Amino acid sequence: APAGGSSTVARSSNSEGTIVGYFRDVNGETRACVWTAAGVFDLNALAPVPSDWTLIGAKAINEFGQIVGAAVHQVTGQIRTYRYDPPTETALPQIVLMGDPTSSVDYHITYNRPLNNLGDVSYSATFPDGKTYVYVQTMDGTLFQRQGIQLQSINDWRQVVGANIRWNAASGLVETFSSSITATDINASGTFVGR
Repeated sequence: APAGGSSTVARSSNSEGTIVGYFRDVNGETRACVWTAAGVFDLNALAPVPSDWTLIGAKAINEFGQIVGAAVHQVTGQIRTYRYDPPTETALPQIVLMGDPTSSVDYHITYNRPLNNLGDVSYSATFPDGKTYVYVQTMDGTLFQRQGIQLQSINDWRQVVGANIRWNAASGLVETFSSSITATDINASGTFVGR
């Protein structure tokens, strides 16, 4: 764990051997962290975090080092999904918060694989009227949404699966399978697994 931290938990890794997860700081609060060959780092220290927000966990990392997880607003307690974009030759590292910035609802990652190698992030929100929406947000800010169930995994073709549904976010096509099927992960060719 970073200095003074404890209770580290790993959640995901990529083929480079980079691992993401969270740790407990000296105050017992959870914070997102990343393990590399150089050590373990608090993700909050690697890029400017939006004012009054703390990255409390990292859920997934892709092959390009992008990370997604949960952030909490220090005043309101609102939860938002974030994407960390690592530095490149032409850009500094950044944190992008997902969801409507004017909304007070929580935007959650509830997925096994919420991030693909394109940098697309899938997440969900349940509104006061009880309606749940699922979203796919792309690197350029394009937002796809549909009302319905919580989805589990996204592939590099922007196909998302969950329960008995495969949704192609880019085309809008929704395929519904037998209600006895629960899809939990999908690969690059569109084949899904579950129970």
